[in-house]
Amino acid sequence: MAAFARLHENQYEVAVHQRFGVAGVDALIRLLASTRELLKHVPFEMFTDGLRVLAPIDPELMIDADGGSVLHRLDEFGGKAMSKLTVVIVGTTTHKAWDDDALDVVCDGPYLTYRYVHGQVEEIVVDGTPWPVNDSPWACGMATPTFATLEEALAHYVRQNRVPEQCGHLQTMWRDGSRLGLVEKPEKLMRRSLLQALNYALGGDATVRPELNQSESRPVDIEVTWWGVKRSALIEIKWLGDSGPLNASAFSTSYTQARAVSGLKQLAEYLDLRDSTSSDVPVMGYLFVFDARRRNLSATQASITAEDGLYYALRDPEYPTNILGRADMGQPFRCFLAPSCA
Repeated sequence: MAAFARLHENQYEVAVHQRFGVAGVDALIRLLASTRELLKHVPFEMFTDGLRVLAPIDPELMIDADGGSVLHRLDEFGGKAMSKLTVVIVGTTTHKAWDDDALDVVCDGPYLTYRYVHGQVEEIVVDGTPWPVNDSPWACGMATPTFATLEEALAHYVRQNRVPEQCGHLQTMWRDGSRLGLVEKPEKLMRRSLLQALNYALGGDATVRPELNQSESRPVDIEVTWWGVKRSALIEIKWLGDSGPLNASAFSTSYTQARAVSGLKQLAEYLDLRDSTSSDVPVMGYLFVFDARRRNLSATQASITAEDGLYYALRDPEYPTNILGRADMGQPFRCFLAPSCA
C-alpha cells in the first residue's frame, strides 16, 4: 500500500485506495484485468457509443439489471462487432453483459466503473467522481492500438497528398500537367500508392496485402492483418472525377459521389462475407476515396479557375447513415487531389 501512497494525488489508484482501502484496490485489480481481457477480443476502436465495465467493491455483492447474458469467458466476445456494451463482474471469475452502454444497474453497495467512448473519453468512476485513465499517446490506455494506428496512417496519407506531388504513382495518373483529368483506369496507381504508404507506416506490426478475394470473384483492394492479435482491416478504394485517353475530345469515364456510396455498400457486403467465414477475427472496414472532381470540366480544357477546381475540396459524399453506423465500419477517408489552378 505504500506504493499507492507515493503516487500522485490526482490518480485514480490513489482515489480508490483513499475511499475504499484494500477492498477497493482489490476491486480495481479485478476491474482492470477484466477490461484488458475484454479489449483483447473486442477492438476498442469499435466502441463509438460506449463501453462500461463495473466491479463491486465487495465481490459477494450483485450488480444487476434486466436481461443480460452470463459469460464465463470473455473470449466469447471474439469477432463480434459491437459499438456499445455494459459488462458487470460477478464474483471473481464470471461476467454478465448487456448490449447497452447506458443501462440502469442496481447494486447493494459501492462499485467502480471503467468507461470508454472511442475518441472522446476514457475514465474510471470512483464514488461518482470520474478520473482520467490515459496519459499515453494511444487512444486507449487499456489496449494496444491496431485499427487506431491504421486510421492515423490513412489520415496522414490524406494530409500528405492533398497536393499530389510527393508520390510517383500519383504523379503519373494525370492526363495533363494541371491535374484536371485522370488517365484511363487510374485505380491501379492509387492502390500502389496507398499500399506503399501503409507498408511504411505500419512497419513490421502488420501485413499489408493487395487485392485479396473475399469470395471466389470479389477482391478487396487492400487487407491489413496484424501479427500477435486477431485483427484484420479491409480497405476499399474508389475514385471520383473524370478519366480518359490522352488528347481525346471526351472523357471515357466519369464518377460522381454515387461511386463512393456504392463503394461503401460494397464494403459492407465484404464485411458480412468475412463475418460468415472468419467469425472469431474482429474485422473493420474502411472506404478510401481519391477525389479528383472538378466542376464544369471538359476533356479539352488546359486550365481551371480556383472556383471550379477547388469546388469539391470541402464537399464530402453523403453516405447512408445505417451503413456508417455499423460497429465494424470505420470512418470513410477522402483525399481531395487539388489541381493546379490558373
